[in-house]
Amino acid sequence: MSIVALWLAVVFLPLLSAHGHEKSKPPGDFVLVTNAKNGVPSRSVSIAKVLSGRSDRWPDGTKAVLVLPPAGSPAMRWLSEDALGMPEKMLRRFLLQQVFRGAVPRPIEARSVAQAVDILRNHRGALAVLTPGTVQGDRGLKILELP
Repeated sequence: MSIVALWLAVVFLPLLSAHGHEKSKPPGDFVLVTNAKNGVPSRSVSIAKVLSGRSDRWPDGTKAVLVLPPAGSPAMRWLSEDALGMPEKMLRRFLLQQVFRGAVPRPIEARSVAQAVDILRNHRGALAVLTPGTVQGDRGLKILELP
């Protein structure tokens, strides 16, 4: 078994096998956000698949667009370390491998919160990390949770 396959099994199998078990969401001041028209349920294993670069589609067939926070930002640390349990460099390396293999499209790196919100509003399948206050009251966006 390759190192990447072993790492995936250790990190993502607990996420995917949590069906029926209550899991707490990652701590922090950030949330996963998508376009309100995205048909994905607010709590779905497909969220982890898109975040991990193992799927380029939502369950309804919509193309998934991963919007990454800027490198080294608190939002990126939350995504990589708190939500996915790995260092940022490892996440970026893995996503690049998935892009190179043709498994997923290249993630978009948002340079600002405003740019991330704009991408979310204009792409039904977009997924990004934002602060809860950014999303509050915005009917065009919805918060998702890892199962």
